[in-house]
Amino acid sequence: MIYITDFDYTLFDTTALVNHLASEFARFGVAPDQFHTAVAEVKKELGYYDYKKHLEKLVFGKDYEDALEVVDSVLSRASEYLYPDALPFLQRTHKAGHSIYVLTFGEDDWQRKKIIGTQIDGFVQVHTTTGSKVDALRSIGQHGQAMVLVEDSGPNIDKIKAAYPEVTAVWVRRVEGKYRNEPCHLADHEVTDLSALPFAVPSV
Repeated sequence: MIYITDFDYTLFDTTALVNHLASEFARFGVAPDQFHTAVAEVKKELGYYDYKKHLEKLVFGKDYEDALEVVDSVLSRASEYLYPDALPFLQRTHKAGHSIYVLTFGEDDWQRKKIIGTQIDGFVQVHTTTGSKVDALRSIGQHGQAMVLVEDSGPNIDKIKAAYPEVTAVWVRRVEGKYRNEPCHLADHEVTDLSALPFAVPSV
């Protein structure tokens, strides 16, 4: 069986990471609200987050190089921002013999740095995309294997299920999840954490 899991807000508390980075940038004279405003600007301009473009809006010259080092230092300890249930879920799934893919939206370098920093890369294969997850999923699926999607975004689940109705979709609706109040119509299961996974699904 193949498990395909999202990363941000599903396995990883991205809000906590970004807030930590914002506090670190005080050393460069960057206020937290200025930090967060620049995040939003980059996402609006590109359609996704690019940390180097973000830093270019905030710091210059030697400060830029120092800021890159700060980001790398924080990301090297990214395991601190895994949700408590994330690693046990991956360990159980891996031990049960299932293949695990992380399918994550965002700029490749940024996403991979976060994932490597969590030290989960030994359990998973990583696929990043700045486009549609529906399209990205085509490179993962293997004929004849049941697939389980683990995702916190209801709209993403609905798009993927519409394209791949055979996929079993698990909506991870965390109590304080960023997207918990977005609509989700096609999920097969709804959970508030990952403690119930993995579980058996019908074979295809």
